[in-house]
Amino acid sequence: MKRFNKIILITVIATIATLSVLIPVLILNSKSPVNYCLSISITGEGTTDPDPGSHYYPEGTKLEINAYSYPGSMLEGWHGDASGNETKITIIIDGDKDIIANFVEEGPFFNYSLTIEIFGGGGTDPGEGVHIYRSRTIVYVTAISNAFWVFEHWFISNVTGDDNPIPIVMNSNRTLQAYFREV
Repeated sequence: MKRFNKIILITVIATIATLSVLIPVLILNSKSPVNYCLSISITGEGTTDPDPGSHYYPEGTKLEINAYSYPGSMLEGWHGDASGNETKITIIIDGDKDIIANFVEEGPFFNYSLTIEIFGGGGTDPGEGVHIYRSRTIVYVTAISNAFWVFEHWFISNVTGDDNPIPIVMNSNRTLQAYFREV
């Protein structure tokens, strides 16, 4: 019987010694989960679920976002770090995200052209040329500078600005000029 008690005592001592080494190692090697910010905003008459605002989620979270239009409105589409025009989208949280749900009035739609012209060393997204969009669509155009050039400003409808990207509401045929200067 004494031999059996010695084995149990040795096993208990060995287990305690092992845990006293492992616990600090486990604590030192544990990582805090990374949380990212999901910012949801809306334009027009509608809302989203989750609600518009800033929300924080752990990295890797799969999240459904729903858009709900108010009477007389409809979802035109998603912008920013989301795209498409379905009322339900699914995203994976893998960094901070800014998402915009754009709602427009229901009614007849027309097609309008957006002509993008570039002056200097750079480009845009969408690219230079003529693009056709449904009325009331919001198009975000981003200026992209070439090496040794810098984006200077936009010119559209007799207005100059330097927001980048620039939102353009397609309520008529529009011409957008992007100006770049050498550094």
